[in-house]
Amino acid sequence: MLETLPLPLRLKIGLQIMRIQRNFPYRIKQYIHHLPPIYTPTDGTTLVILTLRKTFVESLWTAYSWLHFLTDKPALQIVMDGEVSDEERKKFSRLFPTGRIASLESCIQNSETLSQPFIHNFYQFHKFGKPLILKLALQEKTDILFSDPDVLVFQTPDEIIHHIREGVGCFFVEKNAQSISEWIANRAVQLSLKLTRDFNSGVLLIPKQSLSIELCNALLEGWSPEIPDYFPEQTIFDVLMTAAQAHPLPSGSYLVSNAGMWFWENDTTYESIKIRHFVGNVRHRMYTSGYPMMKQLFESNR
Repeated sequence: MLETLPLPLRLKIGLQIMRIQRNFPYRIKQYIHHLPPIYTPTDGTTLVILTLRKTFVESLWTAYSWLHFLTDKPALQIVMDGEVSDEERKKFSRLFPTGRIASLESCIQNSETLSQPFIHNFYQFHKFGKPLILKLALQEKTDILFSDPDVLVFQTPDEIIHHIREGVGCFFVEKNAQSISEWIANRAVQLSLKLTRDFNSGVLLIPKQSLSIELCNALLEGWSPEIPDYFPEQTIFDVLMTAAQAHPLPSGSYLVSNAGMWFWENDTTYESIKIRHFVGNVRHRMYTSGYPMMKQLFESNR
């Protein structure tokens, strides 16, 4: 019957169902609070997960999946865009007793990165200004493995482990990516800089001091809030990491894909996937496919 509907109506129905699926209060999300604690180092390469309050539980799943598979355990820092409540701190500390959780504001205050005038302007006027400062500031102190909270690790990420040991940056590839800031891309051309365009910033391995603050400031010269631009931060990191000779990860096993976004579609198969970034259109698949797979894996290893 669905196939007989006009395409615009079918897509409208599909989008409504997708929103319901993405925001449904799945019971499995709370399973994470029953897992045994993982102890991590307190220094060295640091796994950093930036989260909103509404995705706090998801950030715990993401951290646990990373730490389960990384053979050389990194330090852990979850950064909350907002103040961390006592209850959130308690839940975090039970799972990760030696990890750190802090507010985004506390992590970027007094950052020397803000002394750069064009970066400071972007920080003040763009919604992604704070995440930009966070990554630039933290990589000044140590190697960071940055992850969004909608990322799950399903197998040992050998390529990332290799890059960590070699001190070489890496990033996810999103085929035919649409999330590009043409203003930043054009500015890069003016500065004779390259970008990949198939770049996804959901997972970034950034070696210590590998990204140039001065180059970032130059990229943002001339930017203003009047520029209708949603993706400048991602494109900035595309340019900076390309300049730092970071490596793209193989897109087949480090997946960014809309496969399975519609309720009438099957989800992708996971046999060859090491990590998947469940971007907005497939966020519900993280709950309906990803979390059950992780739960089964964790229970089989007990």
